[in-house]
Amino acid sequence: MPQLPTSGQALGALAKILGIEGPWLNPKTVRRFSSGRFKDRVKDSTRMEIIDAISGALDELGLCMPRWTEDESKPSSWAAILDLHALNWDRMRAFLLPRMTRIFPRHHTAVWQTHVRLLAIDLALRAAALMRLTGTTPVALDFLDWISVDHRGEYMNRKRSEAELSLYDFTRSVGVSSTTVEAWLYSGTYPSDGNLAKIASALSQESKGFEQEQILRELRRLYVTSALVNLLEEYIGSESMSESLGRLRRYTSQAYQIIEDGTLAEFRRDDLGDVVAFGANSKFSEPLLAVLVAFESDDEWKEDLLAAGSDWVGRLLEVNLKVHQAEENDLIRETDSGILKSWDVSNPTAFAHYQRSMELSQQGRIHEALAEVARATELDPLDPANHFTLGSAKGGIGLHEGNEALVKEALDSCWTAVALDPNWILPWTEIGWLLLGTGRAEEAVDHLKGVRPGCGPLDSRYYDALGSALLEMGEFTEALMAFESSLELNPDDPRIATAAAATALYAGDSIKFNRYRKMARHVGVSERWTRLLEVVKEMKAALPALDITKDRDDKIAALDAIIAKRPTDPKPYFERASAYFIKEDDRKAISDLDKAISLDLGNAGGYILRGIVYGYMSRFDRVVDDMSHAIRLSPDEPMAYYYRGMAYGELDALDHAMADMSQVIRLSPDHVGAYRVRGDCHRYKGDYAMAIEDYDTALSLDSEHGSSYLGRGAAYRMKLEFDLAIADFDEVVRLDPENSLAYRFRGDAYLGNGDYELAIADFDISLGIDPADEVAYRWRGNARLHRGEFELALGDFNAAIECKPDSATAYYARYLTHEVLENSEEAETDRHRALELGYDESI
Repeated sequence: MPQLPTSGQALGALAKILGIEGPWLNPKTVRRFSSGRFKDRVKDSTRMEIIDAISGALDELGLCMPRWTEDESKPSSWAAILDLHALNWDRMRAFLLPRMTRIFPRHHTAVWQTHVRLLAIDLALRAAALMRLTGTTPVALDFLDWISVDHRGEYMNRKRSEAELSLYDFTRSVGVSSTTVEAWLYSGTYPSDGNLAKIASALSQESKGFEQEQILRELRRLYVTSALVNLLEEYIGSESMSESLGRLRRYTSQAYQIIEDGTLAEFRRDDLGDVVAFGANSKFSEPLLAVLVAFESDDEWKEDLLAAGSDWVGRLLEVNLKVHQAEENDLIRETDSGILKSWDVSNPTAFAHYQRSMELSQQGRIHEALAEVARATELDPLDPANHFTLGSAKGGIGLHEGNEALVKEALDSCWTAVALDPNWILPWTEIGWLLLGTGRAEEAVDHLKGVRPGCGPLDSRYYDALGSALLEMGEFTEALMAFESSLELNPDDPRIATAAAATALYAGDSIKFNRYRKMARHVGVSERWTRLLEVVKEMKAALPALDITKDRDDKIAALDAIIAKRPTDPKPYFERASAYFIKEDDRKAISDLDKAISLDLGNAGGYILRGIVYGYMSRFDRVVDDMSHAIRLSPDEPMAYYYRGMAYGELDALDHAMADMSQVIRLSPDHVGAYRVRGDCHRYKGDYAMAIEDYDTALSLDSEHGSSYLGRGAAYRMKLEFDLAIADFDEVVRLDPENSLAYRFRGDAYLGNGDYELAIADFDISLGIDPADEVAYRWRGNARLHRGEFELALGDFNAAIECKPDSATAYYARYLTHEVLENSEEAETDRHRALELGYDESI
């Protein structure tokens, strides 16, 4: 297994280099934090204390500029940077680990190079913005020219000469041997922190306080940065490190010049503050990045610049890493072909069968893969990997097909692997999963908790198995602790995040429920899963056994076998329906829910689930029917009223929708969504004052509720209160930088205010997120008409019609543009088409 360090190990190394000390941050705490072992993990609060301490130490070195604001609520810029990059690294690490297990360690350098390139981009933008705010210039980064081992000695030697100190006097002033001084000056040896203080005193000649302190800060900054560079060079190589530092200098200077020249006319002080705080993740950084991309000729760096911007991590994983996936696959093939030459394989023939089993398994030819690994085991019966793989294969097939005899053989194979290698955690964990899969959750817990001393390291899959078994037993608090351990080791696994959220729900821990639900959404879990989780949360009494934590494909396969054995049990139908729903196979979900409901007619939760699925199929009349049935069974169930009200809204039955939302509010006065939906209904009916009142109430209950800001902003827009509308849309953008509607609505408000340039900028962003938005093209065309950019406006109306060929409004707008351009024939054609589609010229 490759030893990619955790962010804790990386930050711990930084804390060690900085020599951080403190009454609460003792060396033992730092060692635990930086160990990378989960049994030694520290609390989140301690983690942030360590990051804050590192940030403070970097401030003292002069590596961070003064605050640009007196607002102490803003995070320290270094703390924000460290926290962001730590989270990014752990996400990238989780993404890469499964792939890197089959890549030679010599190829791991590419991973580090990618991250350091992105780090350089991020830091350059922050530095440029902060320099502009504080009146500093890129000259402040000149010290980077001296951070190599050779040059830092030259720097000290130059300082010695400037102080007019002979080598003898310098040696005597510092109080060390001449050999030590020569090592500092000519070999680049790192002086201790105490010796740096003596050197600063000697160089300040007469020990003037400020000058001495300034020299000490310069020296510490130089040597700390140099130590960090040396550490990174071990992972990415000196050539890549030198290139990254060069780009850091160049990008900082370029970005600073762009800001200084005023090219970005809309860059205000607060915008630059956002760049400092959020770096490449700030939406205000995108114009800077666009210019840097234009200047950049290196394809690798250009790809990384394109990966930056809003949702930096998401783009990194999707744009940058996946671009190189083919290259990674080539490296894997190279590894596989060279493995016999490079590794100590005692039985090449057996290993060939093992390799063939892996290939067949990846192709989904499970039974053939099982035959190959069985042959490998026969040829090399002393290799624990063969027995473990054989047990995994037999267990997977046995559980899928309900073959208890095969599962028994799987357990025997895994126990053989344990006997051959008692300290290997994988077969031990696999036994736990097999026991759990056969309904022996208590045995699984006892087995997993009884792991042998020295067996390890306890990995994410181990804690996942333990959490799943404890959850099955109803031990929610302990299960949640296990899932948290699993999630901390593998923070980018959507399945574990969903398991943690659902377990927190069962445990009644609303804070952790919301935390892990958001984390699950952050790592790509569909909105459907969140919706289903909300149903489970509200309907625990009606659906106490619904488990939505398992991998969908594995779960469906297991449930197929269970249903074949227990065709009259409604529970597995509910379970399989939930899995189909999350996989967006709505027809199969409906089929299973029909069967489950027929077997349990009095379960209101079943009707609610089916109604929700019908909602995703846009069959809103069926939603109304199912929710009405649920209300008859459970008249005080707010969820049924809520979803029926939503369906009435889609059917334009606004009065019915408002009545249902009022019922939700009566039964659940803190239901934010009900106030928001009722506000939408008021807005659609033109009662903007009542709509704003409902949105206000929703926001008083949840000040981070983006949909309520969006609705209230739209209501203010209709009242022509454009500034209030823009303020609300600003909040939506802050909460959800990828919300295309927020930019489109804000652009419309700017349009109403006559701020056409700002409007066009927002429509540009909106269309960048959703390039098929006909309305955004139309509105941008209107803004361009007001600016006299008739040809550009014509292009926008063309695009709008291409997106929606039956848009009467777009045809009429294009007709007006042709009129201005004196294209009489085209104008008449478009006007005729607009009227044909129902455009009313009298409005």
